Amino acid sequence: MTFPHHSSTASPATITSSPSTTTTGTASLVTISVCGVVTMAAVGFVFWLNPMKEDNGSSSPQGGDFKRKRRLIIESPSEATAQHIKQTTVFDPFPTFEAPERFGYEADRDGHWYVGHMMRTKQALPAWANRVDVVIEIRDARIPLTSAQTELNSNLRQAGIRKLPRLVVLNKCDLVTPSMARRAQEMIEAHSNAKCILATSVLKKGVVKIKEFMLSEREIRFQSLGIYGLLVGLPNTGKSTTINALKRLALLASKTRYDSRGMMAGVSRAQARVTMSPGTTELIRAYQLSHNPTLFLVDTPGVTFHKDKTNPERNLKLAAVGTFPDHIFGELYIADYILWRLNNARLFQYVNVCGLSGGPTNDIRSVCREIAFQLTNDPCRDSGAMDVLSGARTFLKFYRNGLLGRYCLDALPSEGELSRYYNNLVEEAEPPGPWGPNAYIPIG
Repeated sequence: MTFPHHSSTASPATITSSPSTTTTGTASLVTISVCGVVTMAAVGFVFWLNPMKEDNGSSSPQGGDFKRKRRLIIESPSEATAQHIKQTTVFDPFPTFEAPERFGYEADRDGHWYVGHMMRTKQALPAWANRVDVVIEIRDARIPLTSAQTELNSNLRQAGIRKLPRLVVLNKCDLVTPSMARRAQEMIEAHSNAKCILATSVLKKGVVKIKEFMLSEREIRFQSLGIYGLLVGLPNTGKSTTINALKRLALLASKTRYDSRGMMAGVSRAQARVTMSPGTTELIRAYQLSHNPTLFLVDTPGVTFHKDKTNPERNLKLAAVGTFPDHIFGELYIADYILWRLNNARLFQYVNVCGLSGGPTNDIRSVCREIAFQLTNDPCRDSGAMDVLSGARTFLKFYRNGLLGRYCLDALPSEGELSRYYNNLVEEAEPPGPWGPNAYIPIG
């Protein structure tokens, strides 16, 4: 059978086929289509489990032009001291757009959240620290330095607690770029005596290293007692989610591996309560992870810092990642801070995600009004009134789910930049001469 290539007409004998041939061809097309759909679904599922490890800074499905590599630039020591990051991109879709250099912090918005169960937890931690074998600190990878639980660690040292092996877990690493996560890990391990690992508890990635750390640091002397680990950290950093992820992995291993059949014998299937709002855990409770080996993790409520009026940005960073309830600072105020950080970092994914027709803007109210207008057209919503506050909540949800770009709010200079910065400070402080440097070295 021959098919015409360029002619618009063909003889009936050329295009006529038998019924059996037509049925066979249709079945073949259906088979190819089904195989193609199954293949695409399988590729998508594999990509969801193992996303591409590229430093593109975008996790939004509307990434398109925004999937590009970035490099960290710290222009001056004052900018590094102020904990601000400036990222320049190879391709800037809005080169003429200018963002304000400073954010207008409001003194009356400097909120604080320290409820009763936090004080009870702070008082009970020294007694629990005497019973455990290791201390595991959970931090948010978006604020690896700001979320450090320095006050609890200092309280444990003042109480005379014996030195325990300490592990720092940078949770929610899927919300930052891989280079930023590795840089934070290197910085924590270089400036502290603790080991640091990267994990994503929701996806059950990297949490197995917690079990390996507990088994490597402590030896099980009595099988009935096992090893106890104490989880500490700020609210909503993923402590309860980490416990649930480890219990699910142990249950899966006991069902699929022959040598792990007795791992969950006699172990309760109860899981820690997890919600999106901070402060869900209010009591200290121990959860058994496995029977062979016998491992326990003690879940503690998140404890916030004391109020510090000299550093208003610290509380805003904590509120941006969901450590504080949104009503403490106000949804619009938190969203305005996030918009300012995204504009200064030249991350304009929110233009496509929020459907802004006018491009990027510094006015958070216009962004929230646009989101609220789109919410009013949603047939699934009962109310048709436009609510700007709902738009602010949706904007915060977009950021916390990683749809507005993977971005670290803490400044993470490299080791070379830190050494150059401190060397330049020393050279500036001491004049040239026999006791100082031979000549001044300009900064930069």
